[in-house]
Amino acid sequence: MDEILNSLHSPGWWFTSVFVSILLSLVVGFLKDAVSRGLARSWVWYRKWRAATLSRKEREVEFLSREPAILTLYNNETAAVLMYTLLCLLLSILSLALMHSMFSSTELV
Repeated sequence: MDEILNSLHSPGWWFTSVFVSILLSLVVGFLKDAVSRGLARSWVWYRKWRAATLSRKEREVEFLSREPAILTLYNNETAAVLMYTLLCLLLSILSLALMHSMFSSTELV
């Protein structure tokens, strides 16, 4: 147990975990479409749901391409979501740093 707690203080452990997480998210991102196509071939209800979702996305893209003003609003909303995500990430990092500083100054029982 002490070895595990000591390894959590190592920057190498954190770097490795972040690096592996990024790699896994990339792999899952590429596999998502293949899995979706496979499920669509296997299950009728998923095929219908996927077709409806793709149709809805195509209609949305067509609508946004015809209306430049709405496209601008859509881009602003996307930017706001991105900023919110970055803020949440920053707050998570700060809270982890605070917890690390609190627990590194005292000995764990």
